[in-house]
Amino acid sequence: MRYLFPVSVLAAFGAALLVGPADAYACGGFFCNATQPVNQAAERIIFAREEDGSVTALIQIRYQGPSERFAWMLPVHGSPEIAVSSNSAFDRLQQASNPIYQLTTTVEGTCREDNFDFSNGPFPAAGAADGGAAREDDPSVMVVNQGSVGPYDFVVISVDPTATNPAQTAVDWLGSEGYDVNDFGTDRLAPYLEGGMNLLAFRLTKGNDAGSIRPVRLGFGAGLPSIPLRPTAVAATDDMGVMVWVLGESRAIPANYHALELNEALINWINPNANYNAVVTRAANEAG
Repeated sequence: MRYLFPVSVLAAFGAALLVGPADAYACGGFFCNATQPVNQAAERIIFAREEDGSVTALIQIRYQGPSERFAWMLPVHGSPEIAVSSNSAFDRLQQASNPIYQLTTTVEGTCREDNFDFSNGPFPAAGAADGGAAREDDPSVMVVNQGSVGPYDFVVISVDPTATNPAQTAVDWLGSEGYDVNDFGTDRLAPYLEGGMNLLAFRLTKGNDAGSIRPVRLGFGAGLPSIPLRPTAVAATDDMGVMVWVLGESRAIPANYHALELNEALINWINPNANYNAVVTRAANEAG
């Protein structure tokens, strides 16, 4: 996914399909103002675009499993500056920008005193709609940059896009270097490498375990922030959320995906946590 920025650069906003507060009116037996933020588990990314057009990305990495099996790959343009960050920025941004639904009820006229069971909410849940040198043993792979940062070893490689299978070449090379990427779907990498992008790979430095994993900070040159969604899908759960904040002076919108608008009538306003993610999923499915 690539983000397109209007004339005045970027907006500080949550692009994680967030919606603003609204009121709902009904005649019934709930006489309260119930304010409930919607909290969803998702991958989280922060983009910031500087005045000179350069882009910085903070990416939170979530992983469960043996530390020796940890490997994370990301197609990149060029060779970004690599550092580590913390989770606090993500937590604070999500707390500040989570959508909040406030249910305000009024009584007009005389309501029947039927005993309705709203334990599961009155609304049905919305379902999903139907600079380096090439290795001597493989001249098609060139090491652009490598080193260690925080708990990680990393390498940036460039693969000859005219090779018979650039993605398989990259995975085989990384495997020979001790990166556990043998189960990675090369078909998802192919479009990026065939288009001339490089590949950034991380592994945990010896002596670090999965508890040492921290968000990474990548500094790029001028351009549009982008999210390679195909590699993300390899280890993703069904309908996994991707929460993105873009920091700047104006709103950012996707350049090659639809921007979604939720049908708020489908939200369970009594308990929005019950079906908010399902409503987002439905909107994404309907948009193709």
